[in-house]
This record gives sequence, C-alpha cells and structure tokens, in this order.
Amino acid sequence: MIKTPQREVDDCTSEISEHADVRAGSPMPLGTQEKGEGVNFTIFSRYASRVRLELFDHPEDAAPARAIDLDSARNRTGDVWHVWVKGIGPGQLYAYRVDGPYEPSEGHRFNFNKLLLDPFAAAISRLPPWDFASARGYDPSAAEQDLALSKLDNSSSMPKCVFVNEPFEWDAPAVRARICGGLNFLGIELNGSRNAANAEVISTDTSRVSVRIIRTDEELMIARSVCRILRFGVAN
Repeated sequence: MIKTPQREVDDCTSEISEHADVRAGSPMPLGTQEKGEGVNFTIFSRYASRVRLELFDHPEDAAPARAIDLDSARNRTGDVWHVWVKGIGPGQLYAYRVDGPYEPSEGHRFNFNKLLLDPFAAAISRLPPWDFASARGYDPSAAEQDLALSKLDNSSSMPKCVFVNEPFEWDAPAVRARICGGLNFLGIELNGSRNAANAEVISTDTSRVSVRIIRTDEELMIARSVCRILRFGVAN
C-alpha cells in the first residue's frame, strides 16, 4: 500500500476554491476588468477590516442576489481587496460594504450598514429619487450627531455600480479636448495636433494658459506600494 502525505485542510480548501466560481483574483487594475469567463473586482482600503461585494438584479433592490465576503488573507494584497467571480456579464449591478473603525476624530467613518459605490465604476444605475440623506454614516437625530453610528441600511435608495466591458481611457485626446472645451473662459486654447500626438504641451502658443500632460502610471505605483509592504511590512 502506498501512503500519501497528509495535507492541511486549509491547503485543500484553497485549492478547491481556486477552481470554483469565486477565486482570489488580482489586485490590479483597480475597479472591474473582464478576465477569462468572469470579472475581477478590486477596491482600495487601507484601514478596512472587512469587505463584502454585493451583486444586484435591479437598481431598487434592497437585498443583493448574491453577497461575497472577501477574506483578509486570500483576497487582500497590501491595501487592495480583490476577488474574481465567474459568469459576470455586462450590465451586472454591484456595490460594496466596507467595515472598519468608526472614529471621526481620526478620520475613520466606516459603516457596514451603508452601501458604497466603486470609485472606479464606469457607470452607475439610475434610481429616482436618489436619497443621499440615508447614505450618511452617522445618525443626525442623535445627540452626538456625527459621533453616533447610523444603523440605517440605505441599499434600497442607493444607485448601484454597473459593470461595463468597455475600457475607458481617461487620458484620451477626446476626453482632454472636452474638458478644455469647457474652460475657454480661462483663456485656454487647445492645439488639436499636439493633443492627438500626446505632446507634453497641448495648448496653442497663444493660449493664455499652458496645458501640459503629466504622465502617471497608477498600476505601477500600486505595484511599488505592494512590494514595499511585502518587503518591510505594514502596521494595520
């Protein structure tokens, strides 16, 4: 009889889950991205202690059709929480719940009762009327005002993020032209050829305001932060 070495339960569970409909996912890029037969969801939060991804069928739904709690060990890299979910298609509605310290004096106002939008979402649903008052993290009727945690769930009155499988280039020439077009009152004149060529200076020589392109690489900065955290550690 051949004896096989025993394996830890956690190892087996991890291996099985990586072949399931929900996997650890990748920390980059931020927001949503279609990968294989599913979608990778990522959100940044340095001080969060708990993150939940909620998937909805309709914008007005108070309860999600599916809720996925992210594991702080498997679904977190540095300050980025991530998860890959199989079978997600364009038009899928989603949002997050994020828990952590509620310490207004320290700048922390985590409230798991509140539904949060993805800051990198390409679109959000329409839900008239939007009741943003219910989105307050504090209880305005309490004597302590913003020091009192609100226990009101606002999911039924909040819009939801919409997964759109159409990459949006924030630094595209058309986007820059549209933005600068609304700033004519400042004396901005855009040079179409320079803008299309992604030149360093895209304004005309006679423009009262010089418009320059500042090169950034967000994913590189996140990668550097993650490497630094993995190398030196970080206090949470």
